[in-house]
Amino acid sequence: MKRWTPCSANTCGNLKLHQYIAEQAALVPGLGTTEQAAFGRNMAKPTGWKAAAFAHAPAAVRVGVQEGMSRPRLAPPRMENAAARRPSSPPLPYVNGFRMAQQVFRTTAGSAGLLPVSFIPIALIVLLVVTGFLLEALRTATKGIS
Repeated sequence: MKRWTPCSANTCGNLKLHQYIAEQAALVPGLGTTEQAAFGRNMAKPTGWKAAAFAHAPAAVRVGVQEGMSRPRLAPPRMENAAARRPSSPPLPYVNGFRMAQQVFRTTAGSAGLLPVSFIPIALIVLLVVTGFLLEALRTATKGIS
């Protein structure tokens, strides 16, 4: 059976979040008292919070928190035993790469200016707009003559 803990690196110290989760546990369909008690037990171990902090939570969560606090915490495995059981691994290979350095590029004095190529589309747009105005003026002028 896989053990889980309701904590992660960014939520373990958030008491209000865990209070809200515990209070909402009764509203989740299919979530029984066994799961709620397991949540309380697993939450009490890493956080050390007391059942009084969960006054508005279902009773099963508070019972689980009390059970989790009453059980002694398991000591982590000793490192020398873990190292003795593990076969020695070869040393890690040397890793090399590129050194990053900041480079500042300076431009010549003054602004770079606009390239002549950028004037071509602008000139075409201005030419089309002027042509449209002239055609409209010619159309309205010839309309009044007849």
